[in-house]
Amino acid sequence: MHKTAMALLLLIPVGYSMADAIIFETDFQSLPEGWYAGTQWTFGDDGAVSHRTDPVWEDVLFTRINGDELRIYFIPDGTDSVLVEIPYYISVNNSEVSGGAQFEISATIGSSTDTRIFNIDVWQAGYYVYEGTVEYVFHREGSGWLGFFISSTGGCEPGCGITAHWEIHGITVTVFGDDLDLAPLTWASVKSTFQGPNNTD
Repeated sequence: MHKTAMALLLLIPVGYSMADAIIFETDFQSLPEGWYAGTQWTFGDDGAVSHRTDPVWEDVLFTRINGDELRIYFIPDGTDSVLVEIPYYISVNNSEVSGGAQFEISATIGSSTDTRIFNIDVWQAGYYVYEGTVEYVFHREGSGWLGFFISSTGGCEPGCGITAHWEIHGITVTVFGDDLDLAPLTWASVKSTFQGPNNTD
């Protein structure tokens, strides 16, 4: 049994409705199953970490089950809102105004296009620190699928210097609704939920 599928069994109560339920949670101690990470991401006590000093870079981290499919977490019937929480720490040391970095998180829910839920741009010389928790609420009715796309991009002109450091300490996704459909789960339904809407394996 997939570890993520086992987690779904533990996180979703069986046989009754409740006001809220966590459908996904990770501390990024390791890369979660169903995610793709570029080669520069590391995982451990600080979560998912991108640390770059290169003239040009693009680091990506996203959910993926079927090729480019980003939506892999099931939102149950009866949902009226979805809360995404992402604690983070960013530091940028930029020696020139010609250099900079961008840190972005997008989420895809249902059949809608990507929604940018977090964005920080640093294009000034100096040392900058940003720390906090992304708290973004999607208001929606009914079931659907959810996925994430995370990217760190930046660089500088030849001869300048930049250090960009990003720690993502975790992600928690909680659904809310007065009548969430948290019916008893079978292994077939859990496997289908984990694999996403288009997986036929």
